[in-house]
Amino acid sequence: MWAYQWAIILWEYIIRLAALWHSGAKGRRQMIQDPWPAVPSNQTCIWFHCASLGEYEQILPLIEIWELRHPSHRILISFYSNSGYKMVKPNSGNRFVVGFPGDIRKPILQFLSHFNPAMAIFTKAEIWPLCLDVLNEKGIPSTLLAFRAGRSKRLKHWTARFLIQRMQHLALISCQDQASADFLRQLGLTKVSVEGDPRVARTLALQNHPLNWPEHIALESGKQLIVLGSIWPADLRIWSEIILERSDLLWAIAPHQVPSQFMESLQGLFPQAQRWTQPGPQTKSNIILIDTIGVLSRLYSKAQAAYVGGGFGRGIHSSLEPAAAGIPISFGPNCTHSREAQAFLRMQAGSILNSKQEAQRWLQHVLQADAQQHIKQQLSSWFQQEAEAPEKLMQQLESIFPSHTVS
Repeated sequence: MWAYQWAIILWEYIIRLAALWHSGAKGRRQMIQDPWPAVPSNQTCIWFHCASLGEYEQILPLIEIWELRHPSHRILISFYSNSGYKMVKPNSGNRFVVGFPGDIRKPILQFLSHFNPAMAIFTKAEIWPLCLDVLNEKGIPSTLLAFRAGRSKRLKHWTARFLIQRMQHLALISCQDQASADFLRQLGLTKVSVEGDPRVARTLALQNHPLNWPEHIALESGKQLIVLGSIWPADLRIWSEIILERSDLLWAIAPHQVPSQFMESLQGLFPQAQRWTQPGPQTKSNIILIDTIGVLSRLYSKAQAAYVGGGFGRGIHSSLEPAAAGIPISFGPNCTHSREAQAFLRMQAGSILNSKQEAQRWLQHVLQADAQQHIKQQLSSWFQQEAEAPEKLMQQLESIFPSHTVS
């Protein structure tokens, strides 16, 4: 454990040093230097910790349920990443947003002394062993929610033994699926349950947010829309010729990184394309380039099919948004770490594409009315079951901490 403590101290020191030239490190340094808001001593504080924005979106449905049931409680939300911190700030109502001080004993003790949380709720893979030790010493119950084995299978390695010992302090580890629960039980952890992924409910809620086309975009009416979401150059290799060949379809193309050089290369490849944020000549085009964030998740509701990028790199990006819209989904071959993609493959709502020829056959199949109706029914049934996760989690927490959840 001492080696871990010194490694974390060294890492935090390196971050502070790197802040002189690295924007990400500078953001983290500024985040942890921001003053903490005061919390009334007579008010219950519930602490939710997230690595970044993705984990926050995952746990947000539970936070919202908590606020509805216990409006007098203060909700403390901490981030390790400055990117998530900046997006969720400022503080509002009974919510406080702060930076996680790092897994070092003295800062953690100061953090807990200041906020005095009644419980600590960690998300997905945010396992900080020293913090769990201190919480246990102080008698503050802690949980880990939405855990999924995936890349966390390194916990099997002997070097992670000290981490497993600290995870024994957790009053509950709620998993996204049964395989993850079985994996933890094999490691000797017993306070394990399966409630699903609370992010599903959040994704469904986003479908209720309408999306209006910008006035400057002139669309050819009567054409089916295909969305290529969060794509990389490797994904475009199977699609570029099809996009040019299939002028009978509308295409919306959203690079994973905006802005990027890839966006500029897309404009060169499809010079007739219209850009979402940049008014141009009112000439109709069947290609739209999505050059801003916040549009893609709502755009799927207007599409007939979608391809999700990343499958020719480290792994596909989230396929939940197009699935929540009830449309057929496809992606590249690297999808084994995506729980939802595996589910969509089993129900034949999702497809793996390796080549242009496979993409052509997929389009021909999924744009048929009967195929779309079948896939929509399959996805609707899956989402109805998965959307119950936040309520199940809330029941688990209230059964574990009844004395802390009374308003």
